[in-house]
Amino acid sequence: MKKNIVVYSPSRFSNEVWLPVLWAQAKTYYERNGKHTDQWNWAPCTADIYSDDLNKVKITLGHIEPDVFAVSLYVWNYNIGHKIAQWVKQQWPKCIVVTGGPHQYFKYDDDWFVKYPYIDASLPGENSGELCLQQILDNVDNDNSIDWNLVADVCYPHKTSRRAVRSKKISTTSDKQDFDYNWSAFDSQFEYLKNFASLAKTVDPTMKILSIIETTRGCPYGCTYCDWGGGINTKVLKKPIEVVKQDIDAICQLNLHFLYFADANFGIFGSRDVDILQYLADQRLAHAQFFNTGYGGFAKTENKLSYIEQILKIDLKYQLSLLNEIKLSLQSLDPEVLKIIDRKNVSLSKQMAMLKNITPWYKKLPIYIELIYGLPGMTLEKFYQELDFLGAKKLSIQWYPWILLPEAPAYSREYRNQYQLKTLIKTSGWWTYENETNNLNEIVVESFSYNQDQYLEMLLSSGLYKLFVQGGYLQDFAQWLQHDQQIPLGQLIQSIYQEFLPTTKFLDPVVNAWEQQILQDSTTGCFIKVQDQDVYLGLYLVAMAFLHHKEFTLKLVEWAKQKYQCPARVFDQDLKLAIHKDNFGHKTQGLIRYNYNKKFFNMKNELRKMLLMFVQFAHSGHAIRGRRSFLL
Repeated sequence: MKKNIVVYSPSRFSNEVWLPVLWAQAKTYYERNGKHTDQWNWAPCTADIYSDDLNKVKITLGHIEPDVFAVSLYVWNYNIGHKIAQWVKQQWPKCIVVTGGPHQYFKYDDDWFVKYPYIDASLPGENSGELCLQQILDNVDNDNSIDWNLVADVCYPHKTSRRAVRSKKISTTSDKQDFDYNWSAFDSQFEYLKNFASLAKTVDPTMKILSIIETTRGCPYGCTYCDWGGGINTKVLKKPIEVVKQDIDAICQLNLHFLYFADANFGIFGSRDVDILQYLADQRLAHAQFFNTGYGGFAKTENKLSYIEQILKIDLKYQLSLLNEIKLSLQSLDPEVLKIIDRKNVSLSKQMAMLKNITPWYKKLPIYIELIYGLPGMTLEKFYQELDFLGAKKLSIQWYPWILLPEAPAYSREYRNQYQLKTLIKTSGWWTYENETNNLNEIVVESFSYNQDQYLEMLLSSGLYKLFVQGGYLQDFAQWLQHDQQIPLGQLIQSIYQEFLPTTKFLDPVVNAWEQQILQDSTTGCFIKVQDQDVYLGLYLVAMAFLHHKEFTLKLVEWAKQKYQCPARVFDQDLKLAIHKDNFGHKTQGLIRYNYNKKFFNMKNELRKMLLMFVQFAHSGHAIRGRRSFLL
């Protein structure tokens, strides 16, 4: 009788489910390279469809009774992944439970198997899961036992201490470069993937089907905050373009909602990558498919800018992306910070110069910059200088908390000690309300260059930046200050935080919540209670401007008139357009008329409705104001 292998990769959020690409890849690889293909049943991974309903996941697995259970752990799913892995081991003690993916910490601490005794082995994130599973299946004996020294690069527990030890079989660089990558999982497993999508739609007719596609593996960079490819700089492995086209041919028959290019540096192979995107655009059109695309990252060297330009032109011409916008991932503008995190960037000026060639879209599309909070080397002075620089260019910023990822180089004790990192364990970050999970994240809130109070100031001031740039708040005043008085936006925001806010009732509550609750208790979320509503710290001052028009906005206007000798007329249009709880939703003036309103129209809590709309708008990268933007 055949033995059963299950590859479990829970990734569903709300009414979205990702195609089981990992399962398809591992199965295809084993059918090409495995020794005992007739002895293994690759059980359908329909459990992925129910990843937010653990009872249904257990019922599905109960019908299979796995002999090998492989689960891929990421920051968004490791809580569910661990729960199911533990349950599987309890139900079938002889089942081999193996984990992979980037959210595993055994690389830097050896008590992984002590903490998780139900795991039999784990594979580092930079290694190929297909090869690992092939060697496991080829070496499992009749009693479902295995000698882990026959499986390359895998880690497993020492028999007595359960401390992590590594297999004696280690892949060399040439072994990894010789990896068999000449196959199309989408083509080989097409009928199953089609049936999976059909079943998902049966379970929930509104279900959106998403998928990844990878054309390369690995990343040549070693950014210390990143766990892509295990956080090590590796040679990039390239899939033959003919095979990528086979993938695309199959994908364009699956009625997807979204396709994500899981390449760290799309465009790194120049014309080859341009040809891939053009082929996707053509096939998508030929099959009348309307799925959108997203990108893990673009090539980060100046000599690839011309290819990135061509890729963006194709994307915009065929309306491939989910949102018509341009994202520039910089993480920081400061040379010292970039050196500490080992980040390589093409300069913003050169990227902007390239974007000007993307006509006729350049002047029509929002451009936003991705930055990370709290990187080592950042200071308050540098933070406000970045706001000065980007504010002058009217560029939106999408900030992300620095989550210390367990396979990233910065997770090591040596790096933490060197840069004096201090962290909080939290279930979420500082901004988003969507796709919230119960996973605990380790967020950096202090380093050698800033303390926790300064981190809070950067966090709250970033909310002011969003309010001014993406919300159009007091924009005539901000423009007058920059153009007539040569006072940049960052300097204005710094003055508001350090001079105006201490004179109000709004700063003390959030500082007290930060120092007495958020920093002290891991069960307290990254938010403050406002009118019985959880408001994330990054949105706190947005909420205050909305709720307290007289006490916040009008007093801020009076303070600004006095400090900057600003004429009262400058504020006339600003105050006319200001949105607050007293005029929210009015047909002549209010957020309710903006395109995002349909999703939140029936929401009774106006504060939460406004914040959700603001987050969605801010994430889109728009940087315009008044009746032409969020404050319509």
